Amino acid sequence: MAWIGLANVSLSGVYLSKDKKFGATFEGGQTILDVYELINKDDAEYSPLPLARSFGGTLSYKLKEGSFLKLYGSYSLDKVGIRNTSPSYDGFYNSKSVNYFSNLKYSASVFGTALLNAGVSYSRHKKDFNYGVLDNSITDTYSKFRIDLSKQYDKLNIGTGAEYEYDEADFSGTVPLYSYNLRKDAPSMSVLSKKISGRVGGYLEAQYKITKNFFTIGGVRADYHTLSKKTVIDPDYLLAIKFLKIT
Repeated sequence: MAWIGLANVSLSGVYLSKDKKFGATFEGGQTILDVYELINKDDAEYSPLPLARSFGGTLSYKLKEGSFLKLYGSYSLDKVGIRNTSPSYDGFYNSKSVNYFSNLKYSASVFGTALLNAGVSYSRHKKDFNYGVLDNSITDTYSKFRIDLSKQYDKLNIGTGAEYEYDEADFSGTVPLYSYNLRKDAPSMSVLSKKISGRVGGYLEAQYKITKNFFTIGGVRADYHTLSKKTVIDPDYLLAIKFLKIT
């Protein structure tokens, strides 16, 4: 499906193979403000005009009965340059942001009644902005891997899993030495900062159905954090009653 408007265009679609094993979706769009700005003139002065662009989609494949592989990805971009006047500097404030996200998931039936889920994701956000002597770049990167396995034994359901998280934050650029002076030739200093953190965790959980509406859950979880260099162990136990049937 395609859409064309005064200020934006977009396109989307869906595909399914004849054997229904492979499917895909996609969607994308972009703002086009040149004509819109000519018709609806405002007092703001842009260079460049605001722009927003995005694209995303999914790919899914049925490997065999009870086994699936799915990939999702997206991309977006935003940028603008707008004139701004401050006591010390008259110029354009420019900003640009780019975002990426992807996720790969695998699901399968294993060992008869056991269910395996595994997934890995990655995201990245980068923003650049400048105004006079102020010129900075910020980048945040995050990724995660997780795997879960659950198996049903009549009244007993056992689940276990593990995950790993990685988080990185970067900041670099030039900042004014005095906040009130933003001229391009104003005194400034360079800034460079990078922080990396991570977490490794795992859990084991068991749920036992005592009666039709009464069950108990017990388990333990352990997490190691790279910043604190400490391991946290968290056991838990609870009794639960189901009052209503959920449909």
